[in-house]
Amino acid sequence: MSKSMSGMFSMADLFRIDVETQAKVLNSALLAIEKDASATRNIEELMRAAHSIKGAARIVSQGEAVKVAHAIEEFFVAVQRGQARIGASDVDVLLRAVDLLTRISTGGAGADEAQQLLDQLAHLGSAPAPKLSTFVLDDSSRALLPIFRAELKTHCGAVRAGLAALGEKPDARQLETLRAAFDSIGGSARLLRIAPLATFAAAAASRVVTDARGAVDPLTRAAETLLALAACDDEQVDEELERSTNELAGLTALLRVASSELREPPRETQQPSQPATHNSQQPKKSNEVRITADRVDRLMAATGETTVAARWLEGFTSSFAQLRKQQDALIESLDALHERLPSPQIVDIRQSAIDCRAVLMQRVAECENFSRQLDVLSGRLYREVLATRMRPFSAGAHPFPRLVRDVARELGKEVALQIDGASTEVDRDTLEKLEAPLTHLLRNAIDHGVERPAARLAAGKPSEGRIRLAASHHHGLLQIVVEDDGRGIHIERIRAEVSARNLAGFDIVSRLTDAELLEFLFLPGFSTKTTVSEISGRGVGLDVVQSMVVDVGGVVRIQTRFGLGTTFTLQMPITRTVVRSLLVDLADEPYAVPLARIERAIIVPRDEIQVSEGREYVAVGGANVGIIPLRQILGIENVPAGDQVSILVISNHRMRYGVVVDRFAGESDLVLRPLDPRLGKVPNLSAVSLTVDGIPILLLDIDDIVTSVDELLAGGGLQRLLARSGAPETLSNRRKRVLVVDDSLTVRELERRLLENRGYEVEVAVDGMHAWNAVRTEQFDLVISDVDMPRMNGIELVTRIKGDERLSRIPVVIVSYKDREEDRLRGLEAGANYYLTKTSFQDETMLRAVADLIGPAQS
Repeated sequence: MSKSMSGMFSMADLFRIDVETQAKVLNSALLAIEKDASATRNIEELMRAAHSIKGAARIVSQGEAVKVAHAIEEFFVAVQRGQARIGASDVDVLLRAVDLLTRISTGGAGADEAQQLLDQLAHLGSAPAPKLSTFVLDDSSRALLPIFRAELKTHCGAVRAGLAALGEKPDARQLETLRAAFDSIGGSARLLRIAPLATFAAAAASRVVTDARGAVDPLTRAAETLLALAACDDEQVDEELERSTNELAGLTALLRVASSELREPPRETQQPSQPATHNSQQPKKSNEVRITADRVDRLMAATGETTVAARWLEGFTSSFAQLRKQQDALIESLDALHERLPSPQIVDIRQSAIDCRAVLMQRVAECENFSRQLDVLSGRLYREVLATRMRPFSAGAHPFPRLVRDVARELGKEVALQIDGASTEVDRDTLEKLEAPLTHLLRNAIDHGVERPAARLAAGKPSEGRIRLAASHHHGLLQIVVEDDGRGIHIERIRAEVSARNLAGFDIVSRLTDAELLEFLFLPGFSTKTTVSEISGRGVGLDVVQSMVVDVGGVVRIQTRFGLGTTFTLQMPITRTVVRSLLVDLADEPYAVPLARIERAIIVPRDEIQVSEGREYVAVGGANVGIIPLRQILGIENVPAGDQVSILVISNHRMRYGVVVDRFAGESDLVLRPLDPRLGKVPNLSAVSLTVDGIPILLLDIDDIVTSVDELLAGGGLQRLLARSGAPETLSNRRKRVLVVDDSLTVRELERRLLENRGYEVEVAVDGMHAWNAVRTEQFDLVISDVDMPRMNGIELVTRIKGDERLSRIPVVIVSYKDREEDRLRGLEAGANYYLTKTSFQDETMLRAVADLIGPAQS
């Protein structure tokens, strides 16, 4: 770490960072041992982690942490020696000790709590260690054992003598003799496949080279142990082999821990700028430099501009091709002129032009070569700087195995967590923000999703539930999946809760799809659970999950199968600085929309646009989606006409709209920069970037767009595409004809007068059958119909009109005394464009609807 960074972190900060790093190691290894008691390969890793915390705690004078870490380390040494074993209750105590060390490092624990835990640590491994199985040699190894024992006697005698002769400054010859003896012992042990002895010999040879005098005691003890093996009776050799290998395993641990201790810098020379990490892999000098997040962001912005500049140079060099063509044309013109008017001056001019072209061609080649190199270099720079913002998903997922274990135990459930995509790169800011929502989703999955073992067995499932947490890059986006194989979500309970809370009318609720009902789970406080749980609360959290994901420009989706499980999918930009976006054109200006906020991008024929109650919509995935010109939202006039309409389907988990743009212009990774803060919050826009040509491009704020649409709809000022496009609704220059259908003479006459006073030509029909015959034989621009009529009612009339290919474009308005919501929905579902009550005669609502559908009486 550079001297300039030494003041960035205090010693307390470095201690906290070190404890946090080693706590991850301890938690992970302890959970692995709890799951598989034979995972003893983790013991050495545990010893190093505890020892590292102990060393760091000494440096910052954290006495309680030193004692706790030392107690943990001593227990692991005893386990490796075979003097203790790790039971289930021991893992609980050790995990609490890790938590305590973490709290000490942040100033959140005191001496009393440490002393209580030290008392528990003192009783770790109180259950007798299991007797190791007899050490078994194969026949070929056993045949060589007598020769090996004789060799041991010779080498161990040399080791004892060499260790006794070590002075204050051992000479190289003594050390080489000791090292060669241990190498020989190790080689023979490997040949006989006695792994513990071979491992010890390798550790001893290494320690002799680094600090033989500091290891005299354990090495002497090892020599005595090996001599006992060499000198024992043949009948006792198996028992002695077992005892000696157990003893040597403990001595190996001591040698390695001591070797790690040698690498600790002395307390008085510890540099403030160096993290207090102590393990056998630590280099003498750190090669890491810590820089602030703001500086990384500025580097990222500058790198993006460099990339754009490099691409601009590519376009600049291509323009030379046009200049070359012009020079060729100039030389041809001079040749033609010389043929008609031979002149030495023309020859000289022609030669000068040729010389200029040669120089230009040479410089163009150099410029093109430089452009290619610059493009490669800027690309590498961009990727390297981007990598400084990225961290593997595992860096943020490390608390989750412990979380799942503890919550499952508390609830009496058996749950296994599977983490996929641990190496997936995630923006550091996004990774930090993911911890809270993923914690809630995992708690929910265990509490609400995974059943108790007995219930799972009764349902034909394994007693242990499964939760999968997966991270991946998918179509340029980061995708996080939390999936469980539990009971799933009961859709009908959601439907009942929505009705009970009056969040929507009964008829509307009954028609909502499963996907639409699941969206209600994101409302604050919404839950189908009747009891409050300390684990996951009651209806608290999913709104937080949604808020976090939306905050980083993403979306959340739910899929569930009752009895089989639930999947939450979080989709967001891979990084918040570089966003994969869809480029769109609007009035010959480029705009960008984050891909993560687009549900679908579609192009539909203009004649597929329908009108209902004055609002245009298209069918998308079996549902009607209202469409809105983006030009109007951004204050751009003159919505363009055309046979095709480009639509972006967007939503904010509350409303869903189709935003109409002029055209789609492809996808691009954009390096985003914030708008100047002096502008304040610019409506409907969130950031700015540059195209490869250096043209500024504005990023649309989808949440603002949806809010703007809501305001336009509430104000009734929404423009319509069909009214501006010359589509069938805008007919030839004549008086518009309206057919009024009602079995009441009074109502028919009132409607006729109202319409004729506005200039419309009106015909009347006394019932649905009369009207059906009329629309098939005459031309009408609009039909206004009652519902309850003899022979054919209004709903059947609308259904027939909309079902006829020739007549389906005629708008229909239903005017009825029935004002219930279910009646209105019946009319609209049949195909009516408006459903009004007969009170609309009094406030001109009907006349406004007519004008909205077919315009003024005279076109």
